[in-house]
Amino acid sequence: MADSPTWSPETVTDATVTATLELWGNGITLLEALKETSFLDLPDEYKKLIGQNAGETINEKVRDILIAGTSVNYANSKSSRTALVTTDTLDLDDILDTVQSLETADAPMIGEEYVAIISPYVKTRLMKDTAFREATRYLAKDNSIFTGEIANIDGVRFVRTSTAPSIANSGSNSSVSYVEQTVILGEGAYGIARLLPGDFDVVVTPPGGHGDEYKVKTAIAWKAYLKAVILQQTFMRRLESAR
Repeated sequence: MADSPTWSPETVTDATVTATLELWGNGITLLEALKETSFLDLPDEYKKLIGQNAGETINEKVRDILIAGTSVNYANSKSSRTALVTTDTLDLDDILDTVQSLETADAPMIGEEYVAIISPYVKTRLMKDTAFREATRYLAKDNSIFTGEIANIDGVRFVRTSTAPSIANSGSNSSVSYVEQTVILGEGAYGIARLLPGDFDVVVTPPGGHGDEYKVKTAIAWKAYLKAVILQQTFMRRLESAR
């Protein structure tokens, strides 16, 4: 007869994370006279603008939560933001060091990779770094750095956005005009609380709606009840560098 197991089942523990939802949104008004005299399909063009504004706004609201994370690396292995100087721009070594920090914390990947949110300035700095450029040359499609894509380097996929965070002379060395704040994310680093159903909605108010007694205005707006919250500080890193 087999012996009875000497171990006991583990007890799973959890922690409650709370977030107060915020109502975000924006809108525009299209006047009847402009709509009827324009050569453009203004309702369609305005809907595109509304969609772009919604995407950028939600992006920035989530970004503002993520950059408040407490897990930070600095370019060239500097010890603090105040130690950064103008030559401390991002390079391949900084990416490798940051990935090491994530791996040491057992931060799980998002699928098969970490995701780095970078600005156009950081992208340019990386592509000017000889080591990064050579690695990309072998990994990019068609063996070229001119495909418009940045290859997966050391398990990191790079996503460029103009809304990536940066700060102007905020505690950095006086010679650094801007500090770039690249955010590298693992699975479960943050979450987004939503109001369901209807957490995102596009509202079109036809002529004659609220405050339009003469029926000459069409209002187009978007709204969302959302709030981002950091779930695990060590599953993400903020990588600060000089622009």
